[in-house]
Amino acid sequence: MISAGDFRNGKTFEMDGQVFQVVEFQHVKPGKGAAFVRTKYKNVITGAVVERSFNPTDKFEEAVIERRTMQYLYADENLYYFMDMETYEQEPINADKLGDAFKFVTENMECKVMSFKGSVFGVEPLMPAVQQKETFQAILEETLAEECSIGVMQTVHDTVSNLIEERKSDKNAQPLSLSKQDVKTMLESCGVSEEKQVAFEEKYDQSFGAYSELPAVNMITPRQFQVETASVSIKVDPAHSDLVQTRIIDGKCYIMVLADDNVKVNGVCVKIRE
Repeated sequence: MISAGDFRNGKTFEMDGQVFQVVEFQHVKPGKGAAFVRTKYKNVITGAVVERSFNPTDKFEEAVIERRTMQYLYADENLYYFMDMETYEQEPINADKLGDAFKFVTENMECKVMSFKGSVFGVEPLMPAVQQKETFQAILEETLAEECSIGVMQTVHDTVSNLIEERKSDKNAQPLSLSKQDVKTMLESCGVSEEKQVAFEEKYDQSFGAYSELPAVNMITPRQFQVETASVSIKVDPAHSDLVQTRIIDGKCYIMVLADDNVKVNGVCVKIRE
């Protein structure tokens, strides 16, 4: 069970026989009266979005959405046949259960079949790891536009890296996957505007599917933080990415790296003078 006071973006819960996902939440403590949680949540099956206020102590069953890797084989009228990649059993799915993202799936392609309590409600394409990373990076660049700063990329990289390391500490845990809501929370934490967050969410849905999660290692390169221009490439220890900053000096953009006394050029120690 979870309480409304524990709501977080991306959390799924059951209510009135339906499964919902938290889109936004806000804890409100009015001057008079009881505290409440103002919540915007989406029906995972229908996509309908509702706003409602809950008592922080309201209890709900936590919903578990199953995602199986299957291969799309062929269609026979309104039935679409998939093969489970672990058991090799074939399973027919009605056309009305496939969801909008199925239009990107072709025969023999591996995909994620999503279900709730055994009932399929969507099928999404499964991209190769390299393509996932390239697409994710392109979405950030395109949708954040002028707000896609080094600081934002540092926050995303550091947050995902830390989550990966935390998951590694549990030897029995499955590899970490993150949702668009997880990324939106990161963007919000570093001041990205609501407009850009919405643009990111819409492009994510178009590229990966509304309910898909990406392996965290396909979002970033955990042990690498690299800054590049057309003529310069700077590799930084991810643990010290905060040493890289940007400045506008006399109308020109500069990338600045804080340096200590141990500076080497082509393996030779050099001194930096004023």
